[in-house]
Amino acid sequence: MKKIIIFLIFLTLIGCIGVGELATPNADTKLSNAASLYRDKDQPVAAEELIQDAIAIFEKQNNLRGLGDAYYTYALLLRSPTVADKWASFYQEKGFKNSSITFANRISKSEAYLKEALDFYFQATRIATTQTNQKELMGLYFNMGQTAAILEDPEKACLYFSQAKNAHTLFLQQHPDLQQNVRLKNFSSTIDLRKQQWQCQ
Repeated sequence: MKKIIIFLIFLTLIGCIGVGELATPNADTKLSNAASLYRDKDQPVAAEELIQDAIAIFEKQNNLRGLGDAYYTYALLLRSPTVADKWASFYQEKGFKNSSITFANRISKSEAYLKEALDFYFQATRIATTQTNQKELMGLYFNMGQTAAILEDPEKACLYFSQAKNAHTLFLQQHPDLQQNVRLKNFSSTIDLRKQQWQCQ
């Protein structure tokens, strides 16, 4: 099984950083900005601060999916090329804002955060299932599949991608007027691609 590192989750974490956006009170925007900072702008220190801010907000809101997204983003920050290469000397000397993370243990902490993200996503699926919220479920299961893929657990990745596909099908059955929706079609194609990459049955 070839190793595939996947950097996108259902709520695509891409955004342009504008004046004032770093101070936004919106936790989802903080995560989007954080991902852009460490991926595109080589600013992992500022990115970590935004992620920690988002976690604090999501904890106050008891937002399980948000917490999953935050720990997923934190995990990818820790294993990002900008941390491993350009900022390696800085982190070896100064460490991270979270004092429990060191440059040496960042990959093991990343793995722990991915597992924590999975746990939050799983809790969120239980609520969405009781509400028969298929739109929420397809996003949650897709995120779980992405997370399991990074953890190199193909069995669980395939299971979650299949559950995302099933939720997508059920959602369209509930909303037949959206059968031709481009974003939903693209989402379905992305799930199929992930299943193909991981040789899912």
